[in-house]
Amino acid sequence: MPSNIDVYIGNQLDSNLSSGSNITREVTVNAGMIYTTMNCSPTNETRTRAGFYYDGLTTYYYVVKNWDNFNTGIHIEPNYPEKNGSGYCRPLDCWTFNCLSFNTPPLGPGVENGSTRPPKLPMWECLYTDVSFIVNFCPTGNFSSNQGRATTIHPNGNPNKCLDVRNAMYTDGTPVQVLDLDLLRRATCPGSVLGERNKANSPSRFWYARKSTERESVADMGVSNGKY
Repeated sequence: MPSNIDVYIGNQLDSNLSSGSNITREVTVNAGMIYTTMNCSPTNETRTRAGFYYDGLTTYYYVVKNWDNFNTGIHIEPNYPEKNGSGYCRPLDCWTFNCLSFNTPPLGPGVENGSTRPPKLPMWECLYTDVSFIVNFCPTGNFSSNQGRATTIHPNGNPNKCLDVRNAMYTDGTPVQVLDLDLLRRATCPGSVLGERNKANSPSRFWYARKSTERESVADMGVSNGKY
């Protein structure tokens, strides 16, 4: 059923929106993230958030989400259209838990001022100083569902670390190792996050733990019988 949502801007409750309604706000690009707390998202770390950054020359935009608790989809669209397939000012769609996004807020855009090419995904860029954005929650018309989702294994709770099957040997008893999670290379890998490699052209895979089982699922649907 359609549901009202509370909209926050920069950690401050801004308004309550009913289904199909909209608001217009004039805020600085660096005012803070835009998000909603609806659909089982009790803490800031588990809310799907729209983020923006302005460096004085260009505007960057991105999504931060928690892979284990995707509370709602977000659509971000600049008021300027993409021009000639340049990669700039593209709409950003994050409708499912495996969309391209950050799992923690980035420290900066990661590109130099005056760059002649778009930044690496999951950062988007629009080369205008007067750009404005539409942020649309629940673009599919429904809240997201985490039912059936596996839980990502992050060693020591570090969201930038993952488990890997050593030497890509997907047999029972194979040792595992801890690797850095390479977010920027995810855009070059085929398939969704459940089936993507940790790095481009690498056989390493993400691991997930599922409830009611002693076997941890390897992301390419192989299994290894270790415990964690």
